Amino acid sequence: MTQIKQINDANTFGFEHKSDTDFGVDESGATALGYQHHDALWWNESDIVETHRPETLDLGHTVQHFHGLFSKIAFNVVNAFDPETMLDLGCGSGLLAQYIRKFNRAITTVTVDANRLVGEKSPYIDHNHFTARTDQNLDFRDEQNNKMTFDVVISLEHFEHVPPETFDILMDNIVEHTHAGSYLIFTAALWEYDEEDQKHVHCHIKSEEEWIKYVESYGFEILPMPFRLERAGDTVEILARRTLSFEAATRRPGVW
Repeated sequence: MTQIKQINDANTFGFEHKSDTDFGVDESGATALGYQHHDALWWNESDIVETHRPETLDLGHTVQHFHGLFSKIAFNVVNAFDPETMLDLGCGSGLLAQYIRKFNRAITTVTVDANRLVGEKSPYIDHNHFTARTDQNLDFRDEQNNKMTFDVVISLEHFEHVPPETFDILMDNIVEHTHAGSYLIFTAALWEYDEEDQKHVHCHIKSEEEWIKYVESYGFEILPMPFRLERAGDTVEILARRTLSFEAATRRPGVW
């Protein structure tokens, strides 16, 4: 199996978790906007959820729900797009990747900390998992040091966690690691947290029309979704296909 490298050594820190909170901090110790701790721990082997989530959020039921959800998403994505390679940005514990690999497809996963929190790695990831920020430069290479591009980039419940000030870098990463004909599949929440201590979590809220305009500005065409992702009921679900060459896409800055 191909060993992928992420060769930008400046982007390997991710975020550090602040104990007994949902918060994280960046390399400078500043509060990490968008960071949310609980997704990192949703696998069966862990019974620790150090968050301010409601008591009704039962870990066992939550894990069971996501097993069903991600197995369905994996089946639909593979059947609809037949990708050989995929990139999951903001993968959480990596559960979706586990189900993608059951179809013998390669998937590379990126998250800010999900597999260094409790002293053990999630069982859902493999050797092509990376701790990195998606809004700092990523540089994926294959074993011959060629730039990697992916047939599908997927990002579920992640875009709302990336500050708008640095979101263009995330989109540049997507453009750099896709080719004409690649698909981008993402969801984005439409709501902010009401709780004062959770204001940092959904730090980037845009309407569906704004997301569509932004993605189109990078040379993607919006397509009808052939299936519902059903990641959450209060999110937009967008499918886009890259139509422009790399050079043309990188000359078209995003617009908000």
